[in-house]
Amino acid sequence: MNEEDRGAHDKFCQELIDRFQPDDPLELQFASLIAEDFWRLQRIRAVENDILALGNFSEAADIDVDHPEIHASLTRARTFLDQSKDFERLTLYEQRINRSIEKNRRQLEDLQAERKRLRQEALEQVCLLRQAPVAQEHSGGEENDQEYSDGAAPGQAMNPAAPITHNGFVFSSEEIERAIDRRSRLIQARIMQSRADALIKVRAVNRDAGGAWNQ
Repeated sequence: MNEEDRGAHDKFCQELIDRFQPDDPLELQFASLIAEDFWRLQRIRAVENDILALGNFSEAADIDVDHPEIHASLTRARTFLDQSKDFERLTLYEQRINRSIEKNRRQLEDLQAERKRLRQEALEQVCLLRQAPVAQEHSGGEENDQEYSDGAAPGQAMNPAAPITHNGFVFSSEEIERAIDRRSRLIQARIMQSRADALIKVRAVNRDAGGAWNQ
């Protein structure tokens, strides 16, 4: 691979890797494998085009046809027939690469889904720990210090502006506050929905009871 091709290769692969947004070395490994395989697919198509182009300088081009477009079309067809085994090998190679891409994409997606699940769990725990001192103050409790499962100092929990590290994940103060606000609004929405459902049921019962009484 010459310097120009190496530059195109690195740019192509890096753009794909960035698209997959790997977050740790293992995810990066799978993202790199996928990017390299996509580059190989590009190379296969280039090789196919090169084989067809070479046909113009081989015996396949020895066709007595005056029309240039017809001559080019027949030359491609004859080249394909003459090099059919090469095209077949390229097709098999392409199929193997596609299977490899799908396998690695599934594994990468599983890794990222698990990481996101664990991060969400950690964020929910941090929100509860951040709210715990407030709840204790309202209830008159004397214990205000909270310890995080990763051994963070109690003072860290008491500093609202400091980033929180929990179970290997780092959360900013803004992210925690947004999560707490969203959680509070969801709880309020569920309460309001439950009250609305209960009111609808009461009205339905009263309406049925009134109808039965009128009968």
